[in-house]
Amino acid sequence: MTSGSQPAPHRRRRHARGSGEGTVHQRPDGRWEGRLDLGYQRGLDGHRRRTRKSFYGKTRRAVVDQMEDYRSDVRAGVAPSGRQMPLGEWLLYWLEHVIKPNREPTTYELYEVLVRRHITPQLGDIRLDRLRAEHIERWREQLKGAGVGLRTRQSALIRLRTALTVAVQRRHLADNPAEHVEAPQGGRRSKRAAPSLEDARSFLAIFDDVPLLRAFALLWLGVGLRRGETVGLRWDDIDFAKGFLVVQRRVNRVRGQGLLVREGAKSDEGNRAQPIARIVMDALVDRRQQQDEDRSRAGSNWKGSGEGFVFTTTVGTLIEPRNVNRAFSAALRRAGLEHRSPHSLRHDFAGLLLSSGVASRVTQELMRHTRYELTANVYQQPPDELLRFATAQIDRALGYGDSEA
Repeated sequence: MTSGSQPAPHRRRRHARGSGEGTVHQRPDGRWEGRLDLGYQRGLDGHRRRTRKSFYGKTRRAVVDQMEDYRSDVRAGVAPSGRQMPLGEWLLYWLEHVIKPNREPTTYELYEVLVRRHITPQLGDIRLDRLRAEHIERWREQLKGAGVGLRTRQSALIRLRTALTVAVQRRHLADNPAEHVEAPQGGRRSKRAAPSLEDARSFLAIFDDVPLLRAFALLWLGVGLRRGETVGLRWDDIDFAKGFLVVQRRVNRVRGQGLLVREGAKSDEGNRAQPIARIVMDALVDRRQQQDEDRSRAGSNWKGSGEGFVFTTTVGTLIEPRNVNRAFSAALRRAGLEHRSPHSLRHDFAGLLLSSGVASRVTQELMRHTRYELTANVYQQPPDELLRFATAQIDRALGYGDSEA
């Protein structure tokens, strides 16, 4: 160095790339950055795009470790194109291409609302490969702080877990972070007690002068039909001579599709003939007479298309399921009774069977449940009548009350 010359400015040296590491260098801010060029990858939309991935860390070793973990996932088949999409994009794909073609429209509608209202706003922008259990735990607490109900929060977490499980199966993720998050906890919900026989009779009495609602109530409480199955019932589904009916279709209103009539029962178990009690038969006979009177009064205004639905409006059009709920709730309010939904009456049907000493396996068949666990979950606490019946058998078994020889 000559006298008076200035020292050469210090240049930050790029670290040589190690074998198979990709490009690793130190940034001007002192942090380390690694880059991988993964070539062309096919995305969920079917298009091939060049995929590059960057990694950052405080040390070169930390960056190299990240890159190696990532390349290990790629070698295991975890799709790079899927990892880099936002969670919201994956949830939309899951709804449209996994749920919609394979589940009930009403199920899809429920899931879509949960995703749109409760998951995407807080988590939708986070990339799949960067989503962590801590993000989900904070989101869970945000929902609670916003006043979202316990059941909704639990359901939202279940839907998120399910969607991420599919992402793991499709190798877009190596692990499901939602599996490591505990479900929202709340006070133990006490199940509503099964109705006593006297309560059930008093309940039905308020519909004595309303054949339409009485028929609905008895198909729910006395047969265990679901609301959509009841609205979809046609006269030719009922064999009055032999005393049974067959569920052939369901009717529900689905957002964007209107009133949807779908053929078939909810499950294969629901397609078999269902025996019905005489009290239900009598209510259906009264309903048919009422419908004939409606048709006569409407005259040329009758809009029935010959499809033969049991439940129609006074001009013959298919009845709106939500209007059934409104009319039913109004009748209960007028009678000063607590609200009961159609589905809760279906559960009460199971309770009445158990209260009358019907075996649980038979109750499962009449409820058309695919698994016994579904029936057992209706009432965890056995009805009082069934408990009294059971204890009476102890007296009989032990000979209590028998006359001495």
